[in-house]
Amino acid sequence: MIERAPEEESAGRGGTTGRSPAREEARASRGDKPFFGLLFIFVDHFVEDVGLDDYTQIIESLGGKVGTGINYNEATHIAVKGQVPPGARIFWEADGKTVTTTAWIENCFNMRKLLTNPCKDSSESLLPSPDMTPLATIKSRNCLSDSKISSKNCSPSNKRTSKKDEELRISQSRRKMLKFPTPDPPRVPSLPTGLYHSILVCESDSGWSESLYDHALRFKLHHNTLLPGFTTESKLSKISTKVAVGGSYSKLAGLHGKGKSLGGNFSSRNFIIYKDDSIKLLFSEDQLVDYSDAEGDKDYASFVKMITDEVFHKQPLPVDMIEWLRVISQGVAVCSPNILAHHIYLMEPFQAYGTFVVMYQLFSSIESTKGWSALSASLSHFDGWSLPRCKMLLKTYYYLDKNGNRVFYEYDVRGLLRLIWNSSKYQSRRDLQFFVQMVMKDYLRLLCDLQRALYDGGYLSHLQLNCR
Repeated sequence: MIERAPEEESAGRGGTTGRSPAREEARASRGDKPFFGLLFIFVDHFVEDVGLDDYTQIIESLGGKVGTGINYNEATHIAVKGQVPPGARIFWEADGKTVTTTAWIENCFNMRKLLTNPCKDSSESLLPSPDMTPLATIKSRNCLSDSKISSKNCSPSNKRTSKKDEELRISQSRRKMLKFPTPDPPRVPSLPTGLYHSILVCESDSGWSESLYDHALRFKLHHNTLLPGFTTESKLSKISTKVAVGGSYSKLAGLHGKGKSLGGNFSSRNFIIYKDDSIKLLFSEDQLVDYSDAEGDKDYASFVKMITDEVFHKQPLPVDMIEWLRVISQGVAVCSPNILAHHIYLMEPFQAYGTFVVMYQLFSSIESTKGWSALSASLSHFDGWSLPRCKMLLKTYYYLDKNGNRVFYEYDVRGLLRLIWNSSKYQSRRDLQFFVQMVMKDYLRLLCDLQRALYDGGYLSHLQLNCR
Protein backbone atom coordinates (compact mmCIF):
# COMPACT_ATOMS: atom_id res chain seq x y z
CA MET A 1 0.00 0.00 0.00
CA ILE A 2 2.83 2.41 0.87
CA GLU A 3 5.55 3.02 -1.68
CA ARG A 4 9.11 3.54 -0.56
CA ALA A 5 10.36 7.09 -0.62
CA PRO A 6 12.81 7.92 -3.43
CA GLU A 7 15.65 8.63 -1.01
CA GLU A 8 15.17 5.21 0.64
CA GLU A 9 15.47 3.46 -2.71
CA SER A 10 18.66 5.29 -3.60
CA ALA A 11 20.10 4.52 -0.20
CA GLY A 12 19.40 0.83 -0.71
CA ARG A 13 21.26 0.78 -4.00
CA GLY A 14 24.22 3.00 -3.21
CA GLY A 15 24.43 2.89 0.55
CA THR A 16 23.88 6.63 0.92
CA THR A 17 21.16 9.17 0.32
CA GLY A 18 23.51 11.64 -1.34
CA ARG A 19 23.08 14.26 1.43
CA SER A 20 25.81 15.62 3.62
CA PRO A 21 26.09 14.10 7.14
CA ALA A 22 25.20 17.49 8.66
CA ARG A 23 21.99 17.68 6.66
CA GLU A 24 21.08 14.11 7.53
CA GLU A 25 21.59 14.88 11.22
CA ALA A 26 19.43 17.99 10.96
CA ARG A 27 16.62 16.05 9.30
CA ALA A 28 16.80 13.47 12.06
CA SER A 29 15.68 16.04 14.61
CA ARG A 30 11.98 15.98 15.38
CA GLY A 31 11.51 19.66 14.63
CA ASP A 32 12.59 19.13 11.02
CA LYS A 33 9.97 16.48 10.29
CA PRO A 34 7.02 17.52 8.10
CA PHE A 35 4.27 16.56 10.58
CA PHE A 36 5.95 18.17 13.60
CA GLY A 37 3.32 19.85 15.79
CA LEU A 38 0.35 18.14 14.08
CA LEU A 39 -2.16 16.02 16.01
CA PHE A 40 -4.35 13.70 13.91
CA ILE A 41 -7.63 11.99 14.69
CA PHE A 42 -8.68 9.15 12.40
CA VAL A 43 -12.28 8.81 11.32
CA ASP A 44 -13.26 5.62 9.54
CA HIS A 45 -16.88 5.82 8.47
CA PHE A 46 -16.80 2.22 7.34
CA VAL A 47 -16.27 1.27 11.00
CA GLU A 48 -13.18 -0.80 10.32
CA ASP A 49 -9.95 -0.53 12.27
CA VAL A 50 -7.99 -2.51 9.66
CA GLY A 51 -4.99 -0.57 8.45
CA LEU A 52 -5.24 2.37 10.86
CA ASP A 53 -2.19 1.18 12.81
CA ASP A 54 -0.17 1.52 9.59
CA TYR A 55 -1.13 5.18 9.32
CA THR A 56 -0.33 5.74 12.99
CA GLN A 57 3.23 4.52 12.35
CA ILE A 58 3.51 6.72 9.27
CA ILE A 59 2.38 9.85 11.12
CA GLU A 60 4.72 9.21 14.03
CA SER A 61 7.63 8.59 11.64
CA LEU A 62 6.92 12.02 10.11
CA GLY A 63 6.96 13.71 13.51
CA GLY A 64 3.20 13.92 14.14
CA LYS A 65 0.97 12.42 16.81
CA VAL A 66 -2.28 10.45 16.73
CA GLY A 67 -5.09 10.95 19.23
CA THR A 68 -8.65 9.78 19.83
CA GLY A 69 -11.92 11.56 20.48
CA ILE A 70 -10.72 12.68 23.90
CA ASN A 71 -8.12 14.83 22.10
CA TYR A 72 -10.65 16.43 19.75
CA ASN A 73 -10.18 19.98 21.05
CA GLU A 74 -6.39 19.83 20.61
CA ALA A 75 -6.42 18.01 17.26
CA THR A 76 -5.21 19.91 14.20
CA HIS A 77 -6.23 17.39 11.52
CA ILE A 78 -9.13 15.01 10.89
CA ALA A 79 -7.87 12.19 8.65
CA VAL A 80 -10.64 10.25 6.92
CA LYS A 81 -10.38 6.73 5.61
CA GLY A 82 -12.84 6.53 2.78
CA GLN A 83 -15.28 9.26 1.73
CA VAL A 84 -16.47 11.99 4.07
CA PRO A 85 -20.25 11.85 4.53
CA PRO A 86 -21.92 15.03 3.23
CA GLY A 87 -21.83 17.70 5.90
CA ALA A 88 -19.29 16.19 8.29
CA ARG A 89 -16.68 18.58 6.98
CA ILE A 90 -18.81 21.58 8.00
CA PHE A 91 -18.66 20.58 11.67
CA TRP A 92 -14.94 19.89 11.67
CA GLU A 93 -13.82 22.99 9.80
CA ALA A 94 -16.10 25.14 11.94
CA ASP A 95 -14.03 23.91 14.89
CA GLY A 96 -10.80 24.91 13.14
CA LYS A 97 -9.75 21.41 12.06
CA THR A 98 -8.06 20.61 8.75
CA VAL A 99 -9.89 17.80 6.97
CA THR A 100 -7.82 15.48 4.81
CA THR A 101 -7.62 11.85 3.73
CA THR A 102 -5.39 8.90 4.48
CA ALA A 103 -4.27 9.02 0.82
CA TRP A 104 -2.73 12.45 1.48
CA ILE A 105 -0.83 10.99 4.45
CA GLU A 106 0.53 8.24 2.20
CA ASN A 107 1.68 10.78 -0.37
CA CYS A 108 3.42 12.88 2.27
CA PHE A 109 5.17 9.75 3.51
CA ASN A 110 6.29 8.75 0.03
CA MET A 111 7.63 12.24 -0.74
CA ARG A 112 8.96 12.81 2.80
CA LYS A 113 7.53 16.32 2.90
CA LEU A 114 4.36 18.21 3.74
CA LEU A 115 2.34 18.34 0.53
CA THR A 116 -0.50 20.67 -0.31
CA ASN A 117 -3.73 19.32 1.09
CA PRO A 118 -5.86 18.41 -1.96
CA CYS A 119 -9.01 18.91 0.13
CA LYS A 120 -8.24 22.54 0.97
CA ASP A 121 -10.84 24.96 -0.38
CA SER A 122 -12.40 22.15 -2.40
CA SER A 123 -15.53 20.72 -0.84
CA GLU A 124 -16.21 18.78 -4.03
CA SER A 125 -13.08 16.68 -3.52
CA LEU A 126 -14.60 15.04 -0.45
CA LEU A 127 -18.33 15.36 -1.03
CA PRO A 128 -20.35 13.44 -3.62
CA SER A 129 -21.71 15.50 -6.50
CA PRO A 130 -25.19 14.16 -7.29
CA ASP A 131 -27.59 15.87 -9.65
CA MET A 132 -28.86 19.08 -8.09
CA THR A 133 -32.23 20.73 -8.51
CA PRO A 134 -31.52 24.24 -9.81
CA LEU A 135 -32.36 27.21 -7.66
CA ALA A 136 -35.85 28.50 -8.29
CA THR A 137 -35.79 31.34 -10.83
CA ILE A 138 -36.04 34.79 -9.31
CA LYS A 139 -37.14 37.82 -11.28
CA SER A 140 -34.02 39.67 -12.43
CA ARG A 141 -33.25 42.92 -10.66
CA ASN A 142 -30.31 44.61 -9.04
CA CYS A 143 -29.24 43.18 -5.67
CA LEU A 144 -29.58 45.67 -2.84
CA SER A 145 -26.73 45.80 -0.38
CA ASP A 146 -25.32 48.01 2.30
CA SER A 147 -21.71 49.07 2.72
CA LYS A 148 -20.89 45.89 4.63
CA ILE A 149 -21.50 43.65 1.62
CA SER A 150 -18.93 43.79 -1.15
CA SER A 151 -20.01 44.36 -4.72
CA LYS A 152 -18.32 41.09 -5.65
CA ASN A 153 -20.74 39.07 -3.53
CA CYS A 154 -23.80 40.85 -4.92
CA SER A 155 -22.89 41.28 -8.58
CA PRO A 156 -25.16 39.30 -10.93
CA SER A 157 -23.46 36.09 -12.07
CA ASN A 158 -23.30 34.89 -15.66
CA LYS A 159 -25.31 31.71 -15.98
CA ARG A 160 -25.60 29.26 -18.84
CA THR A 161 -29.21 28.96 -19.78
CA SER A 162 -28.65 25.64 -21.55
CA LYS A 163 -27.02 24.03 -18.53
CA LYS A 164 -29.75 25.33 -16.28
CA ASP A 165 -32.43 23.93 -18.57
CA GLU A 166 -30.66 20.57 -18.65
CA GLU A 167 -30.48 20.39 -14.85
CA LEU A 168 -34.15 21.32 -14.62
CA ARG A 169 -35.02 18.64 -17.18
CA ILE A 170 -33.13 15.99 -15.17
CA SER A 171 -34.81 17.11 -11.96
CA GLN A 172 -38.29 16.97 -13.50
CA SER A 173 -37.55 13.56 -15.02
CA ARG A 174 -36.45 12.25 -11.63
CA ARG A 175 -39.57 13.61 -9.98
CA LYS A 176 -41.71 11.90 -12.62
CA MET A 177 -39.93 8.62 -12.01
CA LEU A 178 -40.53 8.89 -8.26
CA LYS A 179 -44.15 9.95 -8.92
CA PHE A 180 -43.85 13.06 -6.79
CA PRO A 181 -45.73 16.16 -7.93
CA THR A 182 -43.60 19.11 -8.99
CA PRO A 183 -44.31 21.94 -6.53
CA ASP A 184 -44.56 25.53 -7.67
CA PRO A 185 -41.42 27.38 -6.55
CA PRO A 186 -41.99 30.09 -3.95
CA ARG A 187 -42.01 33.53 -5.53
CA VAL A 188 -39.51 36.09 -4.30
CA PRO A 189 -40.71 39.60 -5.12
CA SER A 190 -37.65 41.36 -3.71
CA LEU A 191 -34.00 40.63 -2.95
CA PRO A 192 -32.30 40.83 0.46
CA THR A 193 -30.46 43.86 1.72
CA GLY A 194 -27.15 43.55 3.53
CA LEU A 195 -28.83 42.91 6.91
CA TYR A 196 -30.37 39.66 5.68
CA HIS A 197 -27.90 38.81 2.92
CA SER A 198 -26.43 35.84 4.79
CA ILE A 199 -29.89 34.42 5.54
CA LEU A 200 -32.11 35.00 2.50
CA VAL A 201 -31.55 33.73 -1.02
CA CYS A 202 -30.04 36.31 -3.38
CA GLU A 203 -30.13 36.28 -7.18
CA SER A 204 -26.34 36.50 -7.27
CA ASP A 205 -25.83 33.30 -5.26
CA SER A 206 -23.75 31.03 -7.46
CA GLY A 207 -23.81 27.28 -7.81
CA TRP A 208 -26.59 24.74 -8.04
CA SER A 209 -28.83 24.06 -5.10
CA GLU A 210 -31.84 22.14 -3.94
CA SER A 211 -34.55 22.52 -1.36
CA LEU A 212 -34.66 20.58 1.89
CA TYR A 213 -37.75 18.93 0.41
CA ASP A 214 -35.71 17.58 -2.53
CA HIS A 215 -32.83 16.62 -0.25
CA ALA A 216 -35.13 14.46 1.87
CA LEU A 217 -36.37 12.68 -1.27
CA ARG A 218 -32.93 12.00 -2.73
CA PHE A 219 -31.04 10.73 0.30
CA LYS A 220 -31.58 8.10 2.92
CA LEU A 221 -31.64 10.15 6.12
CA HIS A 222 -30.81 7.51 8.70
CA HIS A 223 -28.97 4.25 9.25
CA ASN A 224 -29.70 1.34 11.57
CA THR A 225 -26.73 0.58 13.82
CA LEU A 226 -26.10 -2.05 16.46
CA LEU A 227 -24.59 0.01 19.26
CA PRO A 228 -21.90 -1.63 21.43
CA GLY A 229 -23.43 -3.19 24.53
CA PHE A 230 -26.92 -3.63 23.06
CA THR A 231 -28.62 -6.51 21.26
CA THR A 232 -31.06 -4.53 19.09
CA GLU A 233 -30.33 -1.97 16.38
CA SER A 234 -30.91 1.75 16.84
CA LYS A 235 -32.16 4.19 14.23
CA LEU A 236 -29.63 7.06 14.03
CA SER A 237 -29.45 10.13 11.81
CA LYS A 238 -26.76 10.32 9.17
CA ILE A 239 -24.31 13.20 9.51
CA SER A 240 -25.63 14.72 6.29
CA THR A 241 -29.10 14.76 7.83
CA LYS A 242 -27.84 16.50 10.95
CA VAL A 243 -26.14 19.15 8.85
CA ALA A 244 -29.22 19.81 6.71
CA VAL A 245 -31.69 19.87 9.59
CA GLY A 246 -29.42 21.64 12.07
CA GLY A 247 -28.39 24.21 9.47
CA SER A 248 -32.02 24.91 8.65
CA TYR A 249 -32.75 25.57 12.30
CA SER A 250 -29.73 27.88 12.58
CA LYS A 251 -31.00 30.02 9.72
CA LEU A 252 -34.43 30.29 11.31
CA ALA A 253 -32.91 31.21 14.68
CA GLY A 254 -30.56 33.67 12.95
CA LEU A 255 -33.56 35.41 11.44
CA HIS A 256 -35.07 35.70 14.92
CA GLY A 257 -31.84 37.24 16.13
CA LYS A 258 -32.24 40.00 13.54
CA GLY A 259 -35.71 40.86 14.82
CA LYS A 260 -37.75 39.06 12.15
CA SER A 261 -39.73 35.83 11.88
CA LEU A 262 -41.76 33.91 9.33
CA GLY A 263 -44.93 33.65 11.39
CA GLY A 264 -44.94 29.88 10.93
CA ASN A 265 -45.67 30.21 7.20
CA PHE A 266 -42.99 28.07 5.55
CA SER A 267 -42.24 24.55 4.37
CA SER A 268 -39.18 22.47 3.55
CA ARG A 269 -39.24 23.96 0.03
CA ASN A 270 -38.23 27.34 1.52
CA PHE A 271 -34.90 26.02 2.84
CA ILE A 272 -32.29 26.01 0.04
CA ILE A 273 -29.19 23.83 0.44
CA TYR A 274 -26.10 24.58 -1.66
CA LYS A 275 -23.30 22.25 -2.70
CA ASP A 276 -21.05 23.45 0.17
CA ASP A 277 -23.87 22.59 2.64
CA SER A 278 -24.64 26.25 3.35
CA ILE A 279 -28.34 27.00 3.68
CA LYS A 280 -30.50 30.04 2.94
CA LEU A 281 -34.19 30.88 3.18
CA LEU A 282 -36.16 31.39 -0.02
CA PHE A 283 -38.10 34.44 1.16
CA SER A 284 -38.10 38.15 0.43
CA GLU A 285 -37.87 40.87 3.04
CA ASP A 286 -41.46 42.00 2.57
CA GLN A 287 -42.64 38.51 3.53
CA LEU A 288 -40.99 38.75 6.96
CA VAL A 289 -42.87 39.79 10.08
CA ASP A 290 -41.53 41.51 13.19
CA TYR A 291 -40.29 39.07 15.80
CA SER A 292 -42.06 38.40 19.06
CA ASP A 293 -42.06 35.36 21.30
CA ALA A 294 -45.51 34.48 19.99
CA GLU A 295 -44.33 34.65 16.36
CA GLY A 296 -41.19 32.73 17.29
CA ASP A 297 -43.29 29.99 18.86
CA LYS A 298 -45.23 29.72 15.59
CA ASP A 299 -41.94 29.27 13.72
CA TYR A 300 -40.76 26.61 16.15
CA ALA A 301 -44.04 24.68 15.93
CA SER A 302 -43.97 24.82 12.12
CA PHE A 303 -40.32 23.76 12.09
CA VAL A 304 -41.00 20.64 14.17
CA LYS A 305 -43.99 19.76 11.98
CA MET A 306 -41.90 20.33 8.85
CA ILE A 307 -39.16 17.95 10.03
CA THR A 308 -41.53 15.21 11.17
CA ASP A 309 -43.98 15.43 8.24
CA GLU A 310 -41.97 16.63 5.23
CA VAL A 311 -38.42 15.49 5.97
CA PHE A 312 -39.04 12.17 7.74
CA HIS A 313 -42.49 11.72 6.12
CA LYS A 314 -44.21 10.90 9.43
CA GLN A 315 -42.00 7.85 9.93
CA PRO A 316 -40.48 7.09 13.37
CA LEU A 317 -37.76 9.63 14.09
CA PRO A 318 -34.10 8.68 14.64
CA VAL A 319 -33.42 8.52 18.36
CA ASP A 320 -30.92 11.41 18.21
CA MET A 321 -33.58 13.73 16.74
CA ILE A 322 -36.32 13.02 19.27
CA GLU A 323 -35.02 15.01 22.25
CA TRP A 324 -33.76 17.93 20.14
CA LEU A 325 -37.14 18.37 18.46
CA ARG A 326 -38.93 17.93 21.78
CA VAL A 327 -37.09 20.91 23.24
CA ILE A 328 -37.77 23.04 20.15
CA SER A 329 -41.48 22.16 20.32
CA GLN A 330 -41.68 23.77 23.77
CA GLY A 331 -41.09 27.24 22.34
CA VAL A 332 -38.42 29.92 22.09
CA ALA A 333 -38.32 30.69 25.83
CA VAL A 334 -37.33 27.17 26.93
CA CYS A 335 -33.81 26.85 25.53
CA SER A 336 -31.23 29.20 24.05
CA PRO A 337 -30.74 28.89 20.27
CA ASN A 338 -26.99 28.82 20.97
CA ILE A 339 -27.46 25.41 22.59
CA LEU A 340 -29.93 24.09 20.03
CA ALA A 341 -27.54 25.03 17.20
CA HIS A 342 -24.64 23.26 18.96
CA HIS A 343 -26.63 20.40 20.42
CA ILE A 344 -24.49 17.45 21.42
CA TYR A 345 -26.82 15.00 19.64
CA LEU A 346 -26.33 16.79 16.30
CA MET A 347 -22.53 16.62 16.44
CA GLU A 348 -20.16 14.33 14.56
CA PRO A 349 -19.50 11.25 16.78
CA PHE A 350 -15.96 12.10 17.91
CA GLN A 351 -16.86 15.75 18.35
CA ALA A 352 -19.78 14.70 20.54
CA TYR A 353 -17.50 12.51 22.65
CA GLY A 354 -14.98 15.33 23.01
CA THR A 355 -17.81 17.65 24.09
CA PHE A 356 -18.85 15.13 26.75
CA VAL A 357 -15.28 15.02 28.08
CA VAL A 358 -15.15 18.82 28.35
CA MET A 359 -18.56 18.98 30.03
CA TYR A 360 -17.68 16.30 32.58
CA GLN A 361 -14.45 18.05 33.49
CA LEU A 362 -16.35 21.32 33.91
CA PHE A 363 -19.01 19.59 36.00
CA SER A 364 -16.39 18.02 38.29
CA SER A 365 -14.61 21.33 38.81
CA ILE A 366 -17.81 23.13 39.85
CA GLU A 367 -18.64 20.80 42.76
CA SER A 368 -16.42 22.73 45.18
CA THR A 369 -17.63 26.19 44.09
CA LYS A 370 -20.60 28.42 44.88
CA GLY A 371 -22.29 27.52 41.64
CA TRP A 372 -22.68 23.87 42.62
CA SER A 373 -26.03 24.16 44.41
CA ALA A 374 -27.76 25.78 41.43
CA LEU A 375 -26.18 23.31 38.97
CA SER A 376 -27.08 20.22 41.01
CA ALA A 377 -30.62 21.50 41.57
CA SER A 378 -31.15 21.89 37.81
CA LEU A 379 -30.17 18.23 37.33
CA SER A 380 -31.93 16.82 40.39
CA HIS A 381 -34.44 14.94 38.20
CA PHE A 382 -31.72 12.33 37.68
CA ASP A 383 -31.69 11.45 41.40
CA GLY A 384 -32.48 7.77 41.93
CA TRP A 385 -31.39 6.77 38.42
CA SER A 386 -31.91 3.20 37.30
CA LEU A 387 -29.23 0.78 36.20
CA PRO A 388 -28.39 0.96 32.47
CA ARG A 389 -29.22 -1.72 29.94
CA CYS A 390 -25.92 -1.26 28.08
CA LYS A 391 -23.61 -4.16 28.91
CA MET A 392 -20.53 -1.93 28.84
CA LEU A 393 -21.97 0.47 31.41
CA LEU A 394 -23.14 -2.45 33.55
CA LYS A 395 -19.66 -3.99 33.41
CA THR A 396 -18.22 -0.73 34.75
CA TYR A 397 -20.89 -0.53 37.47
CA TYR A 398 -20.12 -4.04 38.77
CA TYR A 399 -16.34 -3.75 38.33
CA LEU A 400 -14.21 -5.08 41.21
CA ASP A 401 -10.70 -3.77 41.84
CA LYS A 402 -7.74 -6.02 42.63
CA ASN A 403 -8.82 -6.13 46.28
CA GLY A 404 -12.33 -7.23 45.37
CA ASN A 405 -13.93 -3.88 46.19
CA ARG A 406 -16.60 -2.20 44.11
CA VAL A 407 -16.65 1.48 43.24
CA PHE A 408 -19.49 3.34 44.94
CA TYR A 409 -21.68 5.51 42.72
CA GLU A 410 -24.03 8.03 44.31
CA TYR A 411 -27.63 7.79 43.14
CA ASP A 412 -27.70 11.36 41.94
CA VAL A 413 -26.36 13.04 38.80
CA ARG A 414 -22.80 12.96 40.20
CA GLY A 415 -22.75 9.18 40.46
CA LEU A 416 -24.43 8.69 37.09
CA LEU A 417 -21.96 10.94 35.27
CA ARG A 418 -19.01 9.35 37.07
CA LEU A 419 -20.22 5.89 35.99
CA ILE A 420 -20.37 7.07 32.37
CA TRP A 421 -16.98 8.78 32.63
CA ASN A 422 -15.31 5.67 34.08
CA SER A 423 -16.83 3.52 31.36
CA SER A 424 -15.59 5.85 28.62
CA LYS A 425 -11.97 5.44 29.72
CA TYR A 426 -12.01 1.75 28.84
CA GLN A 427 -13.69 1.92 25.44
CA SER A 428 -11.87 1.14 22.20
CA ARG A 429 -11.47 3.79 19.52
CA ARG A 430 -14.09 1.99 17.48
CA ASP A 431 -16.63 2.10 20.33
CA LEU A 432 -15.94 5.71 21.28
CA GLN A 433 -17.54 6.97 18.10
CA PHE A 434 -20.83 5.50 19.36
CA PHE A 435 -20.34 6.42 23.01
CA VAL A 436 -22.75 9.37 23.16
CA GLN A 437 -25.40 7.28 21.36
CA MET A 438 -24.83 4.46 23.87
CA VAL A 439 -25.49 6.83 26.77
CA MET A 440 -28.41 8.42 24.95
CA LYS A 441 -30.18 5.09 24.51
CA ASP A 442 -30.20 4.46 28.27
CA TYR A 443 -30.50 8.06 29.49
CA LEU A 444 -32.09 10.05 26.67
CA ARG A 445 -31.99 13.48 28.30
CA LEU A 446 -28.84 13.22 30.43
CA LEU A 447 -26.16 14.74 28.19
CA CYS A 448 -28.37 17.38 26.59
CA ASP A 449 -29.73 18.44 30.01
CA LEU A 450 -26.15 18.64 31.30
CA GLN A 451 -25.19 20.78 28.30
CA ARG A 452 -28.12 23.12 28.87
CA ALA A 453 -27.49 23.38 32.64
CA LEU A 454 -23.83 24.27 32.09
CA TYR A 455 -24.79 26.89 29.49
CA ASP A 456 -27.45 28.43 31.75
CA GLY A 457 -24.83 28.63 34.50
CA GLY A 458 -22.49 30.58 32.23
CA TYR A 459 -19.94 27.78 31.79
CA LEU A 460 -20.44 27.34 28.03
CA SER A 461 -20.79 30.98 27.04
CA HIS A 462 -18.42 30.45 24.11
CA LEU A 463 -21.22 28.73 22.19
CA GLN A 464 -22.68 31.22 19.73
CA LEU A 465 -25.22 30.87 16.95
CA ASN A 466 -23.47 30.79 13.58
CA CYS A 467 -25.75 31.56 10.63
CA ARG A 468 -23.10 32.07 7.98
